[in-house]
Amino acid sequence: MSEAVCKRCGADFTSARQAEHWANHWLAKSVDFHRHQQFQQSITALELSIGLASSSLANCYRRFLIDFHGREILALLQNNQLLVAKLRLFQIRRLIKFSTALQQLRKFVDFLDVNPVGLNNNT
Repeated sequence: MSEAVCKRCGADFTSARQAEHWANHWLAKSVDFHRHQQFQQSITALELSIGLASSSLANCYRRFLIDFHGREILALLQNNQLLVAKLRLFQIRRLIKFSTALQQLRKFVDFLDVNPVGLNNNT
């Protein structure tokens, strides 16, 4: 009997092990994409990973991405780069549903887009 088959009940865990393997593969790809600033690809790879086998590491990494991008967007706004901030929000749009902070940040960026007061002055 293969080690992927339970000796007690005979259940075959081959598919589950393959899913876990591919989940780890896509999580590693997500990290690599992020490192190369390919943010949309990073999020897609993370979604594939979590879809195959949710792990505490993958969920922790998603929280890291949310925090990272939130800080990046705030820095862009601080530097009066509204359009770049909007582009970043678009790139990470699939993460927004997991974070009330990102949801509020998106609303704030939308507000600034309509009401650009204070973006180009120091008052």
